[in-house]
Amino acid sequence: MTDYVDRFLASTYADDEPVCFSVFTHDRADRLTVSVPESLFARAQAIAVGYKLHLLPAIELYGETSLNKQQCVVLLEEVMFIGNLLNDKLLSHHLLQIADALEKCVNSPGPASFMVEGP
Repeated sequence: MTDYVDRFLASTYADDEPVCFSVFTHDRADRLTVSVPESLFARAQAIAVGYKLHLLPAIELYGETSLNKQQCVVLLEEVMFIGNLLNDKLLSHHLLQIADALEKCVNSPGPASFMVEGP
């Protein structure tokens, strides 16, 4: 396993382009953005494909994906599912940050939107 230990170090992904997850209120005054290294998000998507999840693998890594509240509910379930089965503290950390942003969108009392922007 020593050949692969770098896969669990944040420094390995320091030069990755970010994939940004942003939640906005209706007036965009209240915005939260979470950035995840491109390789780690691709890892999460690969895991989602393996478990035949629907929304996470469908997000365009190199484009923009806009989600409504109901889609955020589904994505939150998928992110939490993957996070609960992982033994990868680095990816789990990033998934928790994404989950926090998704929860903010889902629990917003008014209109809110969620945007995923790839590199």
